[in-house]
Amino acid sequence: RVESSKYIEEPVQKSIFEGGPSLTQERECTAYVFVLDIRDSTSLTRKYPEKWAAFTTQWLSEAIEIIRRHSGTFVKSTGDGLIGAFGLFDEEDKLSDLPHLEAQNKQADEIRWIDLTIGAFGCINELMKRFKEMSGEHFPQEAIKMGCGLDRGEVNRGTRGGSRRREFDIWGDKVNTAA
Repeated sequence: RVESSKYIEEPVQKSIFEGGPSLTQERECTAYVFVLDIRDSTSLTRKYPEKWAAFTTQWLSEAIEIIRRHSGTFVKSTGDGLIGAFGLFDEEDKLSDLPHLEAQNKQADEIRWIDLTIGAFGCINELMKRFKEMSGEHFPQEAIKMGCGLDRGEVNRGTRGGSRRREFDIWGDKVNTAA
């Protein structure tokens, strides 16, 4: 279990090992989705092959920690970028089937979106600052740029793959728009 925590985000890990709510099954949820991508990385990979690999490994490690510190979810790396989200797992306790709780649920949802907005924008701000610092330290002669897309709304989450290899993922229009 300890070793798996290096590969699987905590909510998904708990679902698998503790038999809690099945977060691995496909489900629609509302979330912020963000995609970060290093611009022109192909040319930088060719120009600095070993140094670039070490830099991107260190960058990804630090990015994952920043996302977790802001209560976000690291979904996956995309070569020279990553996909992250806020709000994928925090809708499990809604009581929308009880009519007399409608006002409380609406207020709770508004507070949820405020918290998610603060988390998402704070995280992205820290990620962009840290990337600028790191790229300047490692490649002071280059002006390396990072692109970021963000969208909010309905996304699908769950595991995808075959019987021998599965992976937690998110997909849908909001993911495509962020990308």
